[in-house]
Amino acid sequence: MKKMFNALGLLALVASTSAFAQGGPQGGPPAFSDIDTDGDGYISQSEAKGPLAENFSKLDTDGDGYLSESDIPEPPEGGRQ
Repeated sequence: MKKMFNALGLLALVASTSAFAQGGPQGGPPAFSDIDTDGDGYISQSEAKGPLAENFSKLDTDGDGYLSESDIPEPPEGGRQ
């Protein structure tokens, strides 16, 4: 049950990334490639902004200091581009 609440919290976090994103699809969360400004296929802590930066360590489950697309759960209704 606790894992389900954690997963729901992470989904809410991803959905809330639209608060710092401009140009996300239909006001939704930005595409991963829009956040990955250096184009290396990962989001570093310096690239993360807003709620993504605030919760970086929670999402970086392997502790490597980077987020891959698989580290970020799909937002509800829509999804990343």
